[in-house]
Amino acid sequence: MTSLQELRDLEACVVSDDPDALYLRGMMYWTGRWIEGVVIPQDKRKALDMIQRAADNGHEAAALFIVEHRELPNVDAEHYDKSNTPDVESTNNFTTVPAGPAQSAEIALPEEDRGVASDDENPFLLLGFWEFAIIATLAVVFFPWSLLFSVLFYGMETTKFLILALLHDFLKTLGAVIAVVLIVLGIVSFILL
Repeated sequence: MTSLQELRDLEACVVSDDPDALYLRGMMYWTGRWIEGVVIPQDKRKALDMIQRAADNGHEAAALFIVEHRELPNVDAEHYDKSNTPDVESTNNFTTVPAGPAQSAEIALPEEDRGVASDDENPFLLLGFWEFAIIATLAVVFFPWSLLFSVLFYGMETTKFLILALLHDFLKTLGAVIAVVLIVLGIVSFILL
């Protein structure tokens, strides 16, 4: 899923309790996503809620996912209705979150998913290792043109997030390098003494 329109279409299917849409949206919450400036923050409770609703509607992959993740900490088993779960496993010790109220079909996206990411939700920090490695490499190799491109095509806010993510990554890398150098120096000094 790459476009905001696809996300809106998915939301409409989620509202109508389509099992495939519930499962996909739940997986988006499970991992966290960033689609055209819309942040879908990682939220395991919402993910399990949507995936459970998909399982309740007969989605086999969702039911298997719930079985695999039934013993997650901080999940409320009290509201779980075992009678609606497809027969994936005969045990009755599932744990999940209670199903929330259905969202209104008039709202294209949930309220917390609208707009551009806030300061604590830098979308570049939500990317996977390889995705961010590619973006960071391109930004550094084509500097300063990459920043100019980002400002012109994505705006100042996204460029700010990119720069902050690059600085964040640089500081983490620098910390790791310093830690390795100190360990090596400690081992060498121990051997020489």
